[in-house]
Amino acid sequence: MFQCCDVSPPAEYPPALAFGYFETLLRLGDVPKIRAELARLKGCNETMLEASGFDVGMCEDFTDVTFEMLEAMISSLPNHEGGASLLASFNDDSISAAVTYHFRVRAAFRALLFR
Repeated sequence: MFQCCDVSPPAEYPPALAFGYFETLLRLGDVPKIRAELARLKGCNETMLEASGFDVGMCEDFTDVTFEMLEAMISSLPNHEGGASLLASFNDDSISAAVTYHFRVRAAFRALLFR
């Protein structure tokens, strides 16, 4: 019989997923697409946080970091210098942790919606 083991992913795994998301948007270089993604995230953010039981005010710190990174990405295009700014942002532990936490909350919310 198959048993699922309780193994946590390596600590660097969630930031890598978040980095991949930003990297994909940067590689596309499509400003309207990035603006649409920013609007989508902002549009469902408050509803998502309230429905999942998180304190909206407390969570603004880490969601704002995600939004600021997307806005910075929009202003850096088309000359994004090979993603150096994105890499520097994710090498900053406070930025990486905030974005990763935002993505984790989003994933938890999706899991609650579709269970």
